[in-house]
Amino acid sequence: MAAFVMFQNFPEALGKGVHDFTTAGSTYDLKMALCSAINASDGTLAGQTKCTGGGYADKDLSGTHAFTETAGVGTMSYNSTNLVWTASGGTIANVKYAVLYDDIPTGKNVIGYWEYSTSQNVLDTETFTVTFGSSLFTIASA
Repeated sequence: MAAFVMFQNFPEALGKGVHDFTTAGSTYDLKMALCSAINASDGTLAGQTKCTGGGYADKDLSGTHAFTETAGVGTMSYNSTNLVWTASGGTIANVKYAVLYDDIPTGKNVIGYWEYSTSQNVLDTETFTVTFGSSLFTIASA
């Protein structure tokens, strides 16, 4: 999978307390949306073009996740390695981006995304899997 890219206003939203990662799962609820297009300057999920069709729904990252810091690097860890969508009753069309967002703040604020090299159609009964390691993203000082 491609490298994680932060939405340009995520650092500002983090600094203003829009996201509160102090207690795993209690003050934030991480979810993932599949999108056909993104607007990197819009900090909300509504500003992104979500995929539709084929019984598509966003996925909850319901496993254990926690934000920790070591030697000046903040890491959002996650205890699962993938999310799977199965198209049902049609096609999930033009999947190009996997967008990570926080479902708790007003506006469902986006955090970052992974971009696929080409748009993909997930035909009826086929699956689409987003795979990542034990960390979702890191924040480091320059």
